[in-house]
Amino acid sequence: MGGQRVNTRTCAADGENLLVTEVWTDAAGRRMPVQVDLTVPAGTAAVAGTGQVQITRTTGTDTDTGWVSKAAASAKVVGSPTTVTASAPAGTNARLSFDLLPNTPVRIVMSIHGNGGYNNTTALATLTTRRSTGRRN
Repeated sequence: MGGQRVNTRTCAADGENLLVTEVWTDAAGRRMPVQVDLTVPAGTAAVAGTGQVQITRTTGTDTDTGWVSKAAASAKVVGSPTTVTASAPAGTNARLSFDLLPNTPVRIVMSIHGNGGYNNTTALATLTTRRSTGRRN
């Protein structure tokens, strides 16, 4: 990105509906602005508290006849030494913006739910403080 190497590693947390992506640059890299966008073709996007965004989508309403599909995703940046800005620049787009510093790993934690339910019984704070067990290349 921008002429410098950006490393990523993504893993899914078993049984948690959680996707974690770790992002970092080499020690010789330079500060780099990063945007993470969650977008739905039709639905809603919103800021969900400090430094967290969410999107939701549904195929109808619960009073409609037939089956209604619902989905939601929430994302948060963990471990950034710079300020993380959460915004919803469009009705169907939610954005997290931050600066990636050289050789400083940052995790983007996304909770994804569908099939009619939005609820996760594990608190986001518990999920975002877990350490990755993998090693960097």
